[in-house]
Amino acid sequence: METYSKSKVKKNTVRVREKEIKILLRYIAKVIIDKVTHKQYQNIFNDLAGENVDGRGNSK
Repeated sequence: METYSKSKVKKNTVRVREKEIKILLRYIAKVIIDKVTHKQYQNIFNDLAGENVDGRGNSK
């Protein structure tokens, strides 16, 4: 984040990215990155979206 924050991005953008990283780390902190499957990644998004979508991406 240090390098990213030194680029021409707004302070709020850096804050948002830091928050997003913390959220993702709750799910995959102890997983080797190349071992994260598509299904695990999609489950993270589904969980974060409050499970308001069905298996085809349609709102419930």
